[in-house]
Amino acid sequence: MATDKVNYSMKLFSAVAIVAVCAGHISSVGLSGPFNMVLPYSYQVAAFVFISGYFFSDNAIEDPWGYLVRKAGRLIVPLLLINAVYGLIAFALHQLGFNINVTLNFNSLVIEPFTTGHQFTINMPMWFLPPLFFAELFNLLTSCLLKLINCRTNCRTVEETIVFVLYMTAGAVAIALGGNEGLKPGWSLLFARTLFFLACFGMGRFYKRVLEQYDKARSLWYFLIVLSMQLVVIWLCDGDYTYAPSWCRFPHGIIFTYATTILSIAFVLRVCKILAPVIAKSRTILAIADNTFSIMCHHYFGYFLLTTLFAGMALFTPFIPHFDFAAYYDSLGYRYYPKAIESFAFLYLVAGISFSIFVHFCWRRICRYARGRLQGSL
Repeated sequence: MATDKVNYSMKLFSAVAIVAVCAGHISSVGLSGPFNMVLPYSYQVAAFVFISGYFFSDNAIEDPWGYLVRKAGRLIVPLLLINAVYGLIAFALHQLGFNINVTLNFNSLVIEPFTTGHQFTINMPMWFLPPLFFAELFNLLTSCLLKLINCRTNCRTVEETIVFVLYMTAGAVAIALGGNEGLKPGWSLLFARTLFFLACFGMGRFYKRVLEQYDKARSLWYFLIVLSMQLVVIWLCDGDYTYAPSWCRFPHGIIFTYATTILSIAFVLRVCKILAPVIAKSRTILAIADNTFSIMCHHYFGYFLLTTLFAGMALFTPFIPHFDFAAYYDSLGYRYYPKAIESFAFLYLVAGISFSIFVHFCWRRICRYARGRLQGSL
């Protein structure tokens, strides 16, 4: 691990995780690890919650209300505000002829961000925020309860193992509830998402506090073991080992879901540790790692804007001869690839990430300007 205050290995891991999230929302033939053995939908969402668990500090126990307020301010308040903005954008797109079923009311603006997160389509990756908030809340309650009843043992490993088993059991309940078909929008979906996130949070917490000190195996043997085990899982799953945490669709049951999640995270984490001294301090990597929240919220709309750019080029230039306008208006998920070459998905990846970072940059400038004006008037 890095010896300075900034954990560059986890910075790089955060950047890789958000790129995997973005890649999961486009048709892509890349970014899937060696021999197609580490697909985005086998770990990318879990990796984000893993990071939250990794960085959880017991300092939160000393000021639980402050921790709760900070988390609500960072997750729930932005969720509702950004959802309202995208609701207005979706309504405008509907008026322009796009196939979006938009109803602006209390339910779509306040309730559905928790019970589905897909109400306006263009900001659907934000479904991630409520279960993360409630998983962190449950983890805080668990930690406070341990302190309150004086159940802390002299052996930190024993204590953390108990917490880890509890959280993994909660995740197993979510996997069993979702099963092969998944769950429909509703509070039960939020409940199951939260339980699964709690398991992933527990993985990060347990790794940081117990396992990381033993993570010193030589990389050759490490990769050989991890990828061999992953190959066995893929074989037992008949080649399809992915799952959909957004709808709690876990077609391969508890054991294989956990196995592919843990193995994929283990592979990516070791790669990041190897590469961190070389590339993790680059401005590009840090820009991605430091803007994961904005990228999660806005990259999907960035994809739509790039498709809209292609639509404009198809209308006014001869360079885009086969743009499908019917598909463009029918689905916000339509992507245009020149000559149907899926490798051009890379353009969408760059556009989605760049747009999201730009949004965050503009927001910071606006806040700085407003703060300056407010201070000047006092």
